[in-house]
Amino acid sequence: MYIGSDLDNCPPQEAKSIPGEYFRFVVSSLDNAFKSRFELGLHQSDSCEERAISLMLSRAAVEKKRIKYKAFKNAKLAILQITSEHGIILIDKPEIHANWWHPIGFDPATIASLEK
Repeated sequence: MYIGSDLDNCPPQEAKSIPGEYFRFVVSSLDNAFKSRFELGLHQSDSCEERAISLMLSRAAVEKKRIKYKAFKNAKLAILQITSEHGIILIDKPEIHANWWHPIGFDPATIASLEK
């Protein structure tokens, strides 16, 4: 079972295992850095997408987001090495962004490192 699986059709059938290196902005440390918009109370709906963890697909995508949004300019970057055991992913913006549903009880910080 994955995060969000309490909703019907969540994660979506199109989501699949896509091992690789992924990126996520964090405020200061890896502690509590992997909460969904739903868990943080920032959700706009009770959707499956709001329960996923947002990931960037490349360093180029990270830099574009830093330029576009001031909030990310000085944010730290977590680098994740995701394998098939770590859940399923749906790329919603090719070359830029993906949603990740990891197994319930899994701590993403165990596969992440903080870029200095």
